[in-house]
Amino acid sequence: HSIEHTREVAREAAIILDVKGINKLNADEVYILLMACYLHDIGMCINQKQINREKETSRYNKYIKNNPENTASDYLRDVHHELSYEFINKRWKELHIENKYYAEAIALISKAHRVVDLSDFKEYKIDFFVRPTGRDYVCLPYLGCIIRIADELDITNMRIPDLLYKDYLPENERSREEWEKHKHTFGANCLNDKIIIRAETEDRNIYDALIKMSNKIQRVVNNCQKVVRHIPGDRGLMLNPSIVEK
Repeated sequence: HSIEHTREVAREAAIILDVKGINKLNADEVYILLMACYLHDIGMCINQKQINREKETSRYNKYIKNNPENTASDYLRDVHHELSYEFINKRWKELHIENKYYAEAIALISKAHRVVDLSDFKEYKIDFFVRPTGRDYVCLPYLGCIIRIADELDITNMRIPDLLYKDYLPENERSREEWEKHKHTFGANCLNDKIIIRAETEDRNIYDALIKMSNKIQRVVNNCQKVVRHIPGDRGLMLNPSIVEK
């Protein structure tokens, strides 16, 4: 979850949209999407004081009660999108965001990169206004779909430099599996309506994890396609990638 990951998510978002898709966004949507690309994982970066405070919340207690084998690290991984949402809405002035409406939009798109229901048009409004005056609105579910797929596609071994892999491979089983998947994935490319994933391993466990990963990406793409098809209006918003080829 480095700064390079956030840059890569922004690059992937541009590839998914392509020039035609980008030209259908207004200036506010471009700004909000880029800000969310850079801030979506900020909930993963809280300090020890904040972690200790979080352990006293009902959310943490409920999580541990339902997942007694999990650790605080597992908790942060699983709820960091919610923590990102809270961080942005609480500290938007320090982030030099213009007003609380932009902050809410950026926070919602940041949270949208995992788990949340993007077809809930009450929370993810198709016509969310961020300016006090004007006609342009922000289509939150569409931006949410873009960042969710973009985040899923930053899966290559560029995320795991050899130096880190050799010296800092985590002992936590779940984290280790994530590292191994990245280490053995050599490409995730978009071509017309396809997302092409290239990976190689001789380890059966890693192979199974890679298949599981590509199947998950296909489910995410399917869900986002469904969401976009149900967005009303005549803006012609669409998603090109529909097939994950491995």
